[in-house]
Amino acid sequence: MLEARNLKKQFLSGEESFVLYERLDLTVREGEFVILTGRSGSGKSTLLYQLGLLDTPAEGDVIVDGAYTRGLSRTARTDLRLDHFGYVFQDYGLMPELSALDNVLLTFVMRGEPMAAAREKATAALDRVGLADRLSSKPSQLSGGQQQRVSIARAIAHAPRYVLADEPTANLDSASAKRVLDLFGDIHRTGSIVIMVTHELESLRLADHVYELHDGVLREMTRDGQSPNEKPTGVNLDPHSL
Repeated sequence: MLEARNLKKQFLSGEESFVLYERLDLTVREGEFVILTGRSGSGKSTLLYQLGLLDTPAEGDVIVDGAYTRGLSRTARTDLRLDHFGYVFQDYGLMPELSALDNVLLTFVMRGEPMAAAREKATAALDRVGLADRLSSKPSQLSGGQQQRVSIARAIAHAPRYVLADEPTANLDSASAKRVLDLFGDIHRTGSIVIMVTHELESLRLADHVYELHDGVLREMTRDGQSPNEKPTGVNLDPHSL
């Protein structure tokens, strides 16, 4: 289980401060697929980075499988990230001078795993995303959809408990976006907990829970855009609210 308790994100600009959100709570349980939505600048990507221990909240704590992370050393936080999380980013985050296989192997190098076993796992991950024939291709030789699939292979190759994705289909055409979303559905069905920031309405079919971050408040939404704990307001979950 992944928990956020009383999270606060604050930005400083000169002598002024801006609070993006505070006292924010979220619980993601075993087997769930969670989508985070909200208008641009609402803080949903920042929240995702805090959940994945890539950013430290000004206040509050992120609890990973019972481990409170706020007091951990930098090394302990890094080890926790490498063991428990896989990350997929909007801009793919690939090393341009490395092949697809070597990009996936980076995760294992950072984890200090034996290279023979790492190569076997990395090859299997690329095969899983349909790129078994592009192991030696560099990012410049791949389409946007293929590059994102390499980044997904990198994220899942070490079988992480949590897969966090930040707008993974934003730069893709509709066919590539559908294939990437289908991959996330498969990743979820085979055991990983998925937390995704997205504007794609198509992704709602995958989700167990959809949360909207608006004016610093996180509320769960139903498929028709209503909070389960509120009376109907006539507000729909449309592309402009994602």
